[in-house]
Amino acid sequence: MNRQELESFVKLVYASYDRILVPKDLSEIVRAWGPYLEEFDLPACEKVLPNICMQSLYTPKAWEIRIGVLNYLNKITPPPNAQESWAIYIAIMNDVNNGASRDHAPHPVLIETMKALGKGAGSLSAQYDRKQFEAVYDSKLREFQKQNYGI
Repeated sequence: MNRQELESFVKLVYASYDRILVPKDLSEIVRAWGPYLEEFDLPACEKVLPNICMQSLYTPKAWEIRIGVLNYLNKITPPPNAQESWAIYIAIMNDVNNGASRDHAPHPVLIETMKALGKGAGSLSAQYDRKQFEAVYDSKLREFQKQNYGI
């Protein structure tokens, strides 16, 4: 996107959220958003904006739009948050311990978390263990985000 297209997109984002954009702030907002969005085409950003709007009540930050555009362009499945991953992990462990054979297709971040926990991954269950799981998951999530969304 060139500067004029980025200005147009910033105005569209603000209008989408029914927010007033003070004209004197436009150039500073465009300057701040540039590093996150200038590599993308305006049509791609405009196509993703409705999905972002439906997921958040508040005006998105530039990096949130960047993540949405990269997910769309690269067909990336966004990772679940740590609490959702814990629930998925518990469901997988319950099936394994009960001999159930369901197809689980966990997100790669959850797979990496389970690998990092090693042999102890199969016995996590207490509140303390949940905190340990979430700490490891957050670490793996940051690695995933750097790899897929970094500038």
